[in-house]
Amino acid sequence: MLMVERNEKLDETFGLVLFESTSQALKTEKELRSAGVACAVIPTPLEFSSGCGIALLISEAEMDAASSALEGCTGHRLKHPYVRDRTARRRPGEVEGESIEYIKLTSFARMAGCAAKLGPAHLDEVLGRLPEEKAPQLLSSIHSGEDAGLYLLQDDLVLVQTVDFFPPIVDDPYTFGQIAAANALSDIYDMNAKPLTAMNLAAFPCGLDKCHLEAILLGGYDKVHEAGAIVIGGHTIEDDEPKYGLAVLGTAKVDEITTLRGALAGDALILTKPIGTGIMTTAHKAGMAGEAIDVVIESMRELNAASASTISSRDVHAMTDVTGFGLARHLYDMMKASGVAAELWAKEVPLFPEVLAMLGLGMAARSSVYESLSEGKVEVDTGGVDELLVQCMFDPQTSGGLLAAVPPEQADEIVAALQAGPALQAAVVGRVYASDLAKVTIKHSKEG
Repeated sequence: MLMVERNEKLDETFGLVLFESTSQALKTEKELRSAGVACAVIPTPLEFSSGCGIALLISEAEMDAASSALEGCTGHRLKHPYVRDRTARRRPGEVEGESIEYIKLTSFARMAGCAAKLGPAHLDEVLGRLPEEKAPQLLSSIHSGEDAGLYLLQDDLVLVQTVDFFPPIVDDPYTFGQIAAANALSDIYDMNAKPLTAMNLAAFPCGLDKCHLEAILLGGYDKVHEAGAIVIGGHTIEDDEPKYGLAVLGTAKVDEITTLRGALAGDALILTKPIGTGIMTTAHKAGMAGEAIDVVIESMRELNAASASTISSRDVHAMTDVTGFGLARHLYDMMKASGVAAELWAKEVPLFPEVLAMLGLGMAARSSVYESLSEGKVEVDTGGVDELLVQCMFDPQTSGGLLAAVPPEQADEIVAALQAGPALQAAVVGRVYASDLAKVTIKHSKEG
């Protein structure tokens, strides 16, 4: 275990090293200590924006040696001089004389992130036996498959409500909180709504230091505020497996809502984020992903707000986000709601670096691939689609990208706008076609 060292003179001048990833922070801490430089791992102070929840604190006396050791290294920012303010609000555990034990949150989780979702077949079986709400103000129900509940509040105003939570998908508590919040907020964005309020849902083991729960909640708080919403409360329970998420409330104008329904024959299908979070986080938990996990974590932390705004400024016909059921199954749900079918071009789907390599080593997350194939909802063209690529189409995503059906003549313009800003790897990954049977056919490419 890594213990955080504390300097009792909190108002002393230090050097502060900030990082874009937890793995880079821990690697640099090890290298500095090997070079004889004393440093302390601390929660990143609130006044700084950083890619991860921990930073390195270096005393003034060690700065010259630290600067030499850091020369040529990448992935960090050095703040010097940095004066710690006794009265400033600090991140969890940053208290004079206190030490924090670094823990691997994923070691407490049986399944990580949205891979823990109940399979769609089991869920459909249960929901199919429940009564359906018939209130005239209700624009969606548990049987409609929408990402959020829609309630007509006024003639032109709809209340949009969603909830999402899951076990840790990364080890750093603050980063876990950010990812869980981004994931919960995504359902609001894919319906072209504006988030207003959020409420925490948390489960936490009684034997763990509560500063880690505080860090999780603070990560969620910061991400919710980044979205322009506020946290108004929550609920916690004791559990051997940590879990965190939020219930989010938003609003949208009636004539601006985007739903699963509405995809038309001929539409192009656009995906905004790469696929592979389930595979890469499984590899990370096994200690095999290396630095390739960094770009995955950054993607999961990223809000879908800007991408949703870019797409919704055009003539989008249907939209959803890609999460625990995987790309192919979420696409099927859109086709079922719209009464059409789709081709999914596996070769065109953007993947995170090392995804196929990790999958080839057996780093597959739990998937509904065989379930969907056996039910005839998704079929694979026999024209030579690589088996590993097929598995990627069902990889359970956490805080994944948006999937939108748009007019084909606008597809290139929308992709270019996404690539120029919020979604560098946005791509057209398939097409919608007329069919009496809702289904998804996975093909190698557009050509077949």
